[in-house]
Amino acid sequence: MQLALGEYCESIKDDDADVSAYISNRVRILRQYGIEGQRVGDIEVALIHVPTSNSIPTLFWFFIYIFTHPDLVLRLRAEVEPFAERGPAGDNDVTINVDNLTERCPLLMSTYREVSRICNHFTCNRRVIKDTTITDGQGRSYVLKKGAAIQMPSYPLHSLGTAWGTDVEEFRPERFMDTGLTSEEAKLRRAAHTPFGGGAHMCPGRNFATAEIVGFVAAMLIGYHVEPADGNWDNFKPPPMAQCPMATAVCKPENEGSVFGTRVTRRSGWETAQWKFTSKSERRND
Repeated sequence: MQLALGEYCESIKDDDADVSAYISNRVRILRQYGIEGQRVGDIEVALIHVPTSNSIPTLFWFFIYIFTHPDLVLRLRAEVEPFAERGPAGDNDVTINVDNLTERCPLLMSTYREVSRICNHFTCNRRVIKDTTITDGQGRSYVLKKGAAIQMPSYPLHSLGTAWGTDVEEFRPERFMDTGLTSEEAKLRRAAHTPFGGGAHMCPGRNFATAEIVGFVAAMLIGYHVEPADGNWDNFKPPPMAQCPMATAVCKPENEGSVFGTRVTRRSGWETAQWKFTSKSERRND
């Protein structure tokens, strides 16, 4: 795959109309920093790995946890629908500004973070660059030696009862909207939610991943009905999660979710909608 992508990227011209703007811009930026030819292909493999192993499974669970809860669907639909802008004169184009979702839809974003808490078992890897002493909450100290590899799994943090409460094993969409927390409790929760890692080296693609995931689900909420394929709402529940390999960050469903089926139909009034997504920065350039 690296060899094939290297050959392909090397052939891309700056004005090539057959190449998506997404790929063309990535290649252009890499070239600006002196990365050429096969080295571009080596890097582009990561673009395939990351969304396939992380973003797509997260989208699956986000979709499933929402649409298996009809009451939550209604609440989220009411929250996001005002931000779907139709084109002039009844145009079929419907534009969603993703910044409105992330900044003005607290229940949607709380649900997204709650789902990531449940399904993300990311393992953060770091190298100790100098001898370092750390101390835990019980006052015990540990020396981390220079050159050692440190692995910090997120699952113990995402399932930490002292941070998330006695209902830590449950899906509670409002969890990240909790009020009345002390400053220490709020600090502990921030530290205990690490789907994108932490510190200076958090995942650089986290904002893009969030935008595409919440944007897609917002369009589904506004424009579509989702129901169980067999019509049985009693059994319409998220499937069990499989173990998460260390090479990925997000769990997949057992048996690839083979027993889970949905029927998707257009909502009345949105039958011909063509979805477009934008952001505030793009709007300023129009």
